[in-house]
Amino acid sequence: MCLCITLLFLYVFFIIMTALDRYPGEPEVGPGLCGVIAAVLHFTTLSSISWMGVEGINMFLMVVRVMDSYIPLFMMKASIIAWGKLLL
Repeated sequence: MCLCITLLFLYVFFIIMTALDRYPGEPEVGPGLCGVIAAVLHFTTLSSISWMGVEGINMFLMVVRVMDSYIPLFMMKASIIAWGKLLL
């Protein structure tokens, strides 16, 4: 679910970025807005890569280590790692 949300934000901000840059070579937005959009794009790209890693670990636990694969509060720990480490 979180991977889907991250990819949705990535696609939405990418479309916003391309819509704001209609004419290449001419600055249409200020450097502040451009910096914010670039920061959000970088954050969502790195976050989607982190969530793909979390999904890979989850698939490993479900398919390979079927027995004794319970990790208490796995999604909370994964959320802190996938969302939080990028904010530092």
